[in-house]
Amino acid sequence: MPTLGTRRWGRNPSLRNTADIRKILVLQLCPIGDTLFGTPAVRALRAGFPAAEIVDLCWTSNAAVMDGNPHVDRLLRAKGTAGLQRHLIQLQEEGFDLVVGLSHLGSYLAVTFPRAFRVGFVSQTLGWAYYRNVPDRRDQHAIDYCLDVVRAVGVQPRGRHMEIFPSQADVEAAERFLAQVDAGRTAVVAMHPGGQHHQMKRWPVEGFAAAADALLASGIAVVLVGGREDRSLAREIMALMRRQPLDATGRLSLKETAALIAKCDVFVGNDSAPLHVASAVGTPTVALFGPSDPANFAPFNPEDTVIHHPMACSPCLHWLDGPTHYLGRLTPRCQRECMRAITPLAVTRAVMAQLERHATRRLEASS
Repeated sequence: MPTLGTRRWGRNPSLRNTADIRKILVLQLCPIGDTLFGTPAVRALRAGFPAAEIVDLCWTSNAAVMDGNPHVDRLLRAKGTAGLQRHLIQLQEEGFDLVVGLSHLGSYLAVTFPRAFRVGFVSQTLGWAYYRNVPDRRDQHAIDYCLDVVRAVGVQPRGRHMEIFPSQADVEAAERFLAQVDAGRTAVVAMHPGGQHHQMKRWPVEGFAAAADALLASGIAVVLVGGREDRSLAREIMALMRRQPLDATGRLSLKETAALIAKCDVFVGNDSAPLHVASAVGTPTVALFGPSDPANFAPFNPEDTVIHHPMACSPCLHWLDGPTHYLGRLTPRCQRECMRAITPLAVTRAVMAQLERHATRRLEASS
């Protein structure tokens, strides 16, 4: 049985091996995409501590990612700062043995559980607060960073694939929406034009409109996906188009959208939550990258395609660097050249290549 070791600073923890761990708190106070990046680590925690109760604390905005996750026993949703404070006060009375920060804020809040064995993101030299050393390798994928956190307590990864669990009702809602697709269409491509927290990561609406028009002209159905905040972008795109796609923005919940994307043949989108949802449900992606670093966030399935034209200033959004994460927003001369360098032709060709590979696999499977 793996031992936990001793704390590097201060008194030794009372916990000595995994048999002592009965209650685990996971803090995932972060955006949707970052929550998905942490799901392999949560799966590893469940495998490493099969008898423990795992409690997961999220915001109301990202909790749907963990809703229905079989590796979590109890899911808590914090609504705003006041709701978070109430949850933390209640949780501190429960006597957790292990607190795991799988987000920037969550790692800071792990410090407020002084009697628990703690690990999390190192962030800005936060490693002093943890009982075991967690490496701070920011040149690797966010999934691997999260896995390094749980490795610090002797847990080994159970794969790198992300997970989200749509219910049967979610699947049925997606099927009802996709029933609008013309029967003669040869394939269905989902497109997400948004990026709520970082507008600089968005490919211009003109690009989406031109690529969607080209796909529709080729007999391929196009569905625009996203939340309510993406509806205005969808309207802009549709106003520029000769043909009209289906518009699912703001009409489906997150897990209904996940179920819809799972039924599509290809997904096209910026570095934002729906891209990572597509990766989690196994839909081949065409990922459009610019200000952020593909090494941190790109989908890594063999069928995925990343289109990226790095500039001298790339990347200008730096993961886990606190306020400097947003420096790209504050550069007035930036014209998003890295995103504008992506052409509709390149995107259309990438989609068609994905569809050709899919058709080849179907033929091979049927022969």
